[in-house]
Amino acid sequence: MTTHETITACKNICRDFSWLGQFTDWVPFFSAVVVVIGGTIAYRGQKKVDRNERQHEEKRLAYAAFLAAYSEYAIDAHASGEGTIGKSEVTKMTLAASLVTMYAPIEVSDLVRELLKQPLGTISGSSGTDGEGKNVGLADVVKAMKADLDG
Repeated sequence: MTTHETITACKNICRDFSWLGQFTDWVPFFSAVVVVIGGTIAYRGQKKVDRNERQHEEKRLAYAAFLAAYSEYAIDAHASGEGTIGKSEVTKMTLAASLVTMYAPIEVSDLVRELLKQPLGTISGSSGTDGEGKNVGLADVVKAMKADLDG
């Protein structure tokens, strides 16, 4: 004769799903792995945002330095009457233009180069022509710089 053990439904479920007890032992480990991976992804994303913001700030400073150097150059040329400029003003403007060329997109760099190639005009107006025969002045350069910083 065989004897059968009678068990309740609760005991039967506990026997059938006993592996869940072992799974719950691993949940803290899996949670920690997910948190580490998520943190790494978030850290890399934040570093990229910080790097882009730092480059944007450096570009803004380069633009401001160029505009200040060009304005000083134009004011000194106007004040001298003969259009003679000291070497230091030209050097400052050239260094500032080099920084702009390093940070700016091609469109802005080309406008800066064309502005510097032309004879000195008024500070706010057009002073020369670009390769397409259009007038290029400080106002055009400032407009392109603003569009670059806003975009």
